Amino acid sequence: MAHAQHALGACQVVKAFDYKEQRMVAIKIIRNKKRFHTQALVEVKILMHIKTHDQDDSANFVQTRGHFYFRSHLCIAFELLSINLYEFIKNNNFQGVSLPLIRRFAIQLLTSLRALRKQRIVHCDLKPENILLNDPGKSAIKMIDFGSSCFEETKVMHLRYTYATPTLHLH
Repeated sequence: MAHAQHALGACQVVKAFDYKEQRMVAIKIIRNKKRFHTQALVEVKILMHIKTHDQDDSANFVQTRGHFYFRSHLCIAFELLSINLYEFIKNNNFQGVSLPLIRRFAIQLLTSLRALRKQRIVHCDLKPENILLNDPGKSAIKMIDFGSSCFEETKVMHLRYTYATPTLHLH
């Protein structure tokens, strides 16, 4: 079982086998604390919105498989992806990557950003750790971690960092 835990301890992600669907999934387990749970419910709402508006999986967002509660902890199931772009660059000894690969990544990211704009969603935590390769050795990527996201019309009285999702590292 592979997992990662965010430094704040808000949640962890585990690799699991979905016996119903007969496939591996990533499950984000959010700690049963009110401040984490409240923001995680916003994440679920955004993920369900994305799922409804990107049924053909063309916007390069991680696909959610649903959510459930386990021992009072909110759990969100996702498709299992590969390493993040930071790990990808690190594995390449920070030597950089080819221009054609950068173009393929950029086109996919711009597609994702255009879809977010169309759906009026602000990601709020876009960084290399939140962009994952679909498969090792291939250039398809997906945007993850909507735990800090919000809809554009959301009024924010003050910004306070209370919840952040972890990055999944599979070893």
